[in-house]
Amino acid sequence: MKNQGQATLEYLILLSIMAVVALKSASMFGLFLSDSFGDFARVLSVYLSVGVCKDNCFWAGYINGYEN
Repeated sequence: MKNQGQATLEYLILLSIMAVVALKSASMFGLFLSDSFGDFARVLSVYLSVGVCKDNCFWAGYINGYEN
């Protein structure tokens, strides 16, 4: 009977350690995706913007842009 209690305790400890590792991994993956999509959104907003700019425009030839 004592061996069964020890085995159950060992399984619970192992399961709790695995749960902590899984949660930490999921959290880090979520941060990675958040940073990646944030950077992607920033790049899209910078390179696809259609605002008026006199210097350093990425794309020339917008209707509302300045003539070079």
